[in-house]
Amino acid sequence: MKKLIKLFFKINYLLIKLIFKIASKKILTLKQSFYFIGVVCAIVAVAASLHKPDVKQLPVKRKPMIIEITPIDTRKQGKDALAVYKDFIKKHEGYRSKPYRCSAGKVTIGYGHVIQGKEKVNISHEKLLEKDIKKALKTVDRNIKVKLSLKQRVALTSLTFNIGENAFKNSNLKRCINARNEACVKREFKQWVHVRGKASKGLKNRRQSELRLFFNQAI
Repeated sequence: MKKLIKLFFKINYLLIKLIFKIASKKILTLKQSFYFIGVVCAIVAVAASLHKPDVKQLPVKRKPMIIEITPIDTRKQGKDALAVYKDFIKKHEGYRSKPYRCSAGKVTIGYGHVIQGKEKVNISHEKLLEKDIKKALKTVDRNIKVKLSLKQRVALTSLTFNIGENAFKNSNLKRCINARNEACVKREFKQWVHVRGKASKGLKNRRQSELRLFFNQAI
């Protein structure tokens, strides 16, 4: 910019000298000469205003998706720690005191516990829920390599509880979270809404609730 200003004044100086020479030789009148210099100055000023100096664009630093960690150890904190998980999962699972076939065709009892083969349920349904939550939470902690807040762990435990440990281990969602890719996480959460190839309204609502919880929004 300083170079342009110097160039502007230099051009003006040369023009004034030229105009006085022209005026002295009576090629143009003095009035016409000053009119001519005014036009030239205006052109130079416009050219200077249109000039944009080269500015190197600095890379934009993206904020990490995962925020502070709020650790929760079910072995140390017992029932109080599990209560957060239980309340959220109960809201979506519902309860049946007797075995029934869920929408996926699996024999289920209590709070969404899938009965495996000839398994006999000989503990209370509350204890059974706690056992299933601990299993799902263990899967989340083993597969997610970034720091998670309590809400994020609850959301992922609820999802794993619902879709199964193996499904979560092999999911694109797991990879998106470990890559800290927010857009990918939002997209992949919404993929887990099908039962026997058909979209389920109940699962859509559950995924939306888990997604809001994961991103620390009101539920």
